[in-house]
Amino acid sequence: MQIVKVTTQGFMGIEYVEIVPNKTVTVIGGRNRQGKTSLLTSIACTLGGKKLCPERPIRTGEDTARVSVDLDGDPARLIPPITVIREFFRKSNGEIDSKLEIITKDGYAAPSPQTLLGDVCGTIGFDPSVLLRMDSKKQAEVLRELVGLDFSELDAKRAKIYENRTLLGREGKSLRGQLDGCTQHPDAPDQEVSVSALAAQLKADHAANAKNEVQRQALRNLENKAKEAERAIAVAEQRVSDLKQQLVKEEEWLAKSQGVHNAAIEVVTAQTAIVNALKDKDTSDTEQKIATAEETNIKVRANAKKIDLKANVEAKLQEWKDATSEIEAIDAQKQKMREEAKWPVPGLGYDETGMTYNGVPFVQASDYEQRRVAIGICVAMNPVLKFAFLKDSSLLDEDGMIEFASLAAEQGVQLFLERVGKGAECNIVIEGGEVESVDGVLVDKPVVESEPK
Repeated sequence: MQIVKVTTQGFMGIEYVEIVPNKTVTVIGGRNRQGKTSLLTSIACTLGGKKLCPERPIRTGEDTARVSVDLDGDPARLIPPITVIREFFRKSNGEIDSKLEIITKDGYAAPSPQTLLGDVCGTIGFDPSVLLRMDSKKQAEVLRELVGLDFSELDAKRAKIYENRTLLGREGKSLRGQLDGCTQHPDAPDQEVSVSALAAQLKADHAANAKNEVQRQALRNLENKAKEAERAIAVAEQRVSDLKQQLVKEEEWLAKSQGVHNAAIEVVTAQTAIVNALKDKDTSDTEQKIATAEETNIKVRANAKKIDLKANVEAKLQEWKDATSEIEAIDAQKQKMREEAKWPVPGLGYDETGMTYNGVPFVQASDYEQRRVAIGICVAMNPVLKFAFLKDSSLLDEDGMIEFASLAAEQGVQLFLERVGKGAECNIVIEGGEVESVDGVLVDKPVVESEPK
């Protein structure tokens, strides 16, 4: 589907222009500020909607503007030839508004013209050279919107995982540093020494030893009693010897003392056996353990800390690996989506840095390849009405213009080139807001009715 005729009146710098563009390339020439851009803008805003309309569409000194674009239709899509008309007018408050109308050849007016244009025209006013002047990320954004790939949710998820993985790496590195700085004590026991338990043991040992001492003291007391009994015998014997007259009495006393002595001897003998069997507890080991308990416990705590740090390092490493796997899965999902997307040009794609072509950054492609891609994207944006503008074609050399023209013809794109000057390459020349010549032939200016402004 193509543009077959454009009539613009009172729009921006245009007084009145009527053109019949070529099916492939139409070069519109003229000096600066004579209406070339105004003509292309009138086409774009008529077909593309208010978003492409300039702030001041009505020519200075006029109250209305009118643009009419004839399209040849598309039988394959059951689209008849239509005329798209957009009229601009000033409201009572001075603001500018517009009215859109679509009329078929038989006079039928579409009830919802803007909806119909959206289905027919796609993205209007696309300038392939604009794409080439964009930075890499902006080019990728245009391409992403075109192919319908929205990675915003995946990218946000990936960024969050990547940030978390970075944090895990820092924490793991910190823990690794702490682990490397820990001292291992092979001679330390597995558990800390309990000073309170050792103190209790020492107290119990001292109590046992005290009981033993009581038994020893009892033996000493008995021994003392035995010695006293011996002294008493001696005294008694002396008294027997000295006091024969009291023999009977003293003999009784002697017998009694001998009984006491014998009993004492028996008790002493028994107590001696008991005391000889006693064994004192050796407290030196417990006392030594208490003295070295804190030193031992420091080693135990150091070993436990190292074990904990090692476990933390291994846990952080596993978390980091899990995060890496998630990132790789997201990247794989994005790559699969790219592979399954319908790209406007084979070999086209994009990554985090920008648009790519055949696996390399788009900016590294040749000028011809870049132009070919730009035209291909233009076709994708305008699948029914395939046309495009090159508003800065004066920046192209002759080879560049020829390349764009051949690519447009190859893709079936109706291309409008705006060029400063009136050279032989110009199909139409605009001067003073009107058509001055067509393919080098001067055109008589038509008489313009004042009413259809």
